[in-house]
This record gives sequence, structure tokens and C-alpha cells, in this order.
Amino acid sequence: MKKLIKSCLKPTISKKTTRFNENGHLNGSTSLGYLTDNMTPFEYGLFFAIKKKISSMNTFHSMINAEQTVLVDFFASWCGPCKMMSPILEKTKAQLGDQVRIIKVDVDKNPQVAAQYQVRGVPTLIAFKSGQIKWRQSGVVSETDLIAVLKGL
Repeated sequence: MKKLIKSCLKPTISKKTTRFNENGHLNGSTSLGYLTDNMTPFEYGLFFAIKKKISSMNTFHSMINAEQTVLVDFFASWCGPCKMMSPILEKTKAQLGDQVRIIKVDVDKNPQVAAQYQVRGVPTLIAFKSGQIKWRQSGVVSETDLIAVLKGL
């Protein structure tokens, strides 16, 4: 299964095509995009999950400074409501396609990012456009509400 995932899925972190290398990392990266058993194939293909510690805040800032709307889901692996958000994010990404990039940030492994954006509870969703916060919500958000918010940005 991991070989299949490595060979056929491309995370959407830039305009150029990016592939996982033989170590399970994104090419050119040692701290982002690890293949792990607790990530679904959806997490690899439709949004980019930051499951390990971010080596540089510059990496995160370069991701959110895109002109494209970027939705960041601050989550924890032990959080029940966070697990409820995964299928909602999947449907949202399927409906909006390239209009939005979805990034998941594990707050337990990236406390500096969570602290910078004053994330006090999970899940917390923050929508960025050109590096500016355009919308923020803590707790589970319905698919229809989330799509409406993201289309309005």
C-alpha cells in the first residue's frame, strides 16, 4: 500500500509537480509530508498534512503567502472533533478543487506555529489569502458553511 501511495499521489504544495522520494519525504524536504500509517490516501492527494515538526517558520509562511486561498486545519491526532473534520475537508476540497489549498498542522508536533496563531483549542481552522488571516473558527464546521466561507473570500 505504501509503495502505491508513494508512486501515484502528488501533494499540492506548489505549482510544480512534487513527488515523495524513496524515504517517504517530499523531494527537497526533510521535515514535511512524511508517509505515516495514520494518514489516509486522501491526506496525501488532496491536501498537504504537516504531521512532523516544521523545521522553519519560513516554510510555513511560504505556504500561506500564496495568492490562492489556504485553509489551515490545526488538529491533534487524539482529538475526536478533529477526526470529524477530515471527511468535511475531503468533501470541501473535492468541491472547490484548485480554488483552495488545505494544510493540516498537528499542534502537538508544531507548538510554535499554534502559539504564533494563538490556537487554544482544536480543531481550529484559519483561512489565509496572501498571508493575511481572512477567517478563523474553532470547533467543527459543517461542509456547507465551510464551502460558503471559502467561496466568499
